[in-house]
Amino acid sequence: MAPPACDSRNELLQEIFLLLPMPPGGLMTSFGRRSLSAFTFFFFFFFFFFFFFFSFFFFFFFFFFYFSFLFFFFFTPASFPVGGDTVIARKPINLAKSEHPPTSPPRRGLFRVGAAAREPCRPPLRALQVE
Repeated sequence: MAPPACDSRNELLQEIFLLLPMPPGGLMTSFGRRSLSAFTFFFFFFFFFFFFFFSFFFFFFFFFFYFSFLFFFFFTPASFPVGGDTVIARKPINLAKSEHPPTSPPRRGLFRVGAAAREPCRPPLRALQVE
């Protein structure tokens, strides 16, 4: 009995997918990350590029799906829990209302400059007085 006829394009895709580096947790472990790893780059490149190249009927569908997924991948809000990662944004710095303006007196620290260095290294007397 003759062996079943195989499609050379399917064999090529199988060889490509066998050569892809697979993360131990599975395919979805590298999807929700903020940095584009080598695995995701090669996966998207081979998967979508060869599907565009070999199937012209689904070209536009995969094309728009690919760019919409890239938009979702890079432009999700920072508080959105993607893949278990939650990025907490810092409080923005308001330069117009600074907590330490340049005219503030030097704080009593370990290293002091100028006249502040000649002051005794002790807390002010107001802090030591018991009312």
